[in-house]
Amino acid sequence: MIERGTILVVDDSQNDIDLLLRTFKQVGVGNRIDVCRSAAEAEHYLQTKELPAMMLLDLKMPVRDGFYVLRKVKTSPLLRDLVVIVLTTSSDIMDIQLSYELGASSFLTKPFDLAEFREMINAFHLYWIAKPSPQAGRVIPNPGEAA
Repeated sequence: MIERGTILVVDDSQNDIDLLLRTFKQVGVGNRIDVCRSAAEAEHYLQTKELPAMMLLDLKMPVRDGFYVLRKVKTSPLLRDLVVIVLTTSSDIMDIQLSYELGASSFLTKPFDLAEFREMINAFHLYWIAKPSPQAGRVIPNPGEAA
């Protein structure tokens, strides 16, 4: 889970970015959000900035698409552990399959209905970001630590 840390949004649509940022605020996402509007911008960001905690990646972008970015991230020894969530308008089974084959952590299709979009982002927030309520006697170790 990504309780703290930067979320990198990679999407070429300003309308989608604005909607996502507004919805993040509504559901209580308090993480820093950085935005890249192209594959080239995302590639530059990942080479020059501190690694984000998570990337939300659109597939359908001009010039170089999200598959290009996903492939670059997951084949890089420095970046391959980055959580990449595909967030796209596509529901094509081939896009879903290729995304998982390339190493996406999850695949979310942007719904057209605003209420459904908010519900999906809230579920994303609860699953990937929000701190779970503690369960007595249960300790979840950090990756690489013994249980």
